[in-house]
Amino acid sequence: MGMGTNSTILNALVQAGQIGSRVWSIFWGRMWVNDEVAVDGSVVFGGYDQQKTLGRNYTQPIDFSDTKCWTGMSVQISKITLKFRNGYDTNLMPSNMLMLACIVPQRQLLLEASDSILHRFEQETGMASFDRSFGLHHSAFLYDASNSFDGDMTISLSTDGLSLDIRIPNNQYLVPYVDIDRYGSRIFNTSIRELLFNDIGDQLPTLGRYFLTAAYLMVNLDSNSFILWQANPTRDSKLVSATANRATESQCGNETSAPVSNGSPSDPPQVPPHEEVRLAGGSIAGIVVGATAALSILGLGVFFYLRRVRSHQQVTHDEARASTMGDESRTDAISEIQPPGNMKQQNTPLHEVRGSLAVLSEVGEQDHTVYEMNGDERYRPDALARTALNVS
Repeated sequence: MGMGTNSTILNALVQAGQIGSRVWSIFWGRMWVNDEVAVDGSVVFGGYDQQKTLGRNYTQPIDFSDTKCWTGMSVQISKITLKFRNGYDTNLMPSNMLMLACIVPQRQLLLEASDSILHRFEQETGMASFDRSFGLHHSAFLYDASNSFDGDMTISLSTDGLSLDIRIPNNQYLVPYVDIDRYGSRIFNTSIRELLFNDIGDQLPTLGRYFLTAAYLMVNLDSNSFILWQANPTRDSKLVSATANRATESQCGNETSAPVSNGSPSDPPQVPPHEEVRLAGGSIAGIVVGATAALSILGLGVFFYLRRVRSHQQVTHDEARASTMGDESRTDAISEIQPPGNMKQQNTPLHEVRGSLAVLSEVGEQDHTVYEMNGDERYRPDALARTALNVS
């Protein structure tokens, strides 16, 4: 993943303000067991998971002076102890011997070291390897599961007065044979056990990924150090952010801090006096619901207000239109035309017809005669003819 001293991921997270320091930690998890006890692995950026750690820690500087340990995480192994079910313990290493080893999380096994350790293991357990693995755990030694050792193993670290015992369960270093088929699927053979060990002659021994099924590792590139704990295989989580010299507990609505010391249990966290109080998740949810309800009420109020204004404008428009039509009706009234003086005026009732505004046509200056029908002879064509003759 690129977790070296110039890690692109860690540098980007620090620059973006997502983490406070270039710190990462890892727990490989518990594999090859039933679902009730299996635990997923985890990687934490900017701190570590305090729930995954037990007891005292073991802190060492990152040292690149030994070019054989290219991760810079060198430890000294003082004992490799087999734990028998009957209470008998035996050390696979010669007495009073320290073995320098390099922690390499991406290596596929538990331990790669001298073949003398393998020989002592087979001598004490009575197991005999019949082949090497070319599967998922390539280079591991293969054994018959019917005669498999069922005890745990403890790897003891000791440097400058500091010590730490990492106990590895039997099912994390003697695992079922796992192969990968041509389509990428895993194939299990439970009749065979793989001892996650490889002999490497005189090369620098390594502790690989299966060491981290029992140990929890935190690397602090800013303080140039790494820390180991006995791992606690729990599904609970309690993230703690770390800086160069301090670790700060991060939880919902609360942050506390506690120093990380060498070879001693973590002190109870204390709340800094300047700590900012954050809203809990329930408070935030209540605020969101209240704000949503307020916006809904405000929207309904605006809707009814606009509707009322629009209704008032419609009523005003209708009243104005009615007033205008009344004025037009008065203007449309046809004025009575006085008959000329040479015609006898009769009491003829007026018949007014509703119509549009009259359009006045301009006429010439010549005199013209106005013809009016007699009231008692309306709508009769012969009467109209006689009237015209009489007038002329």
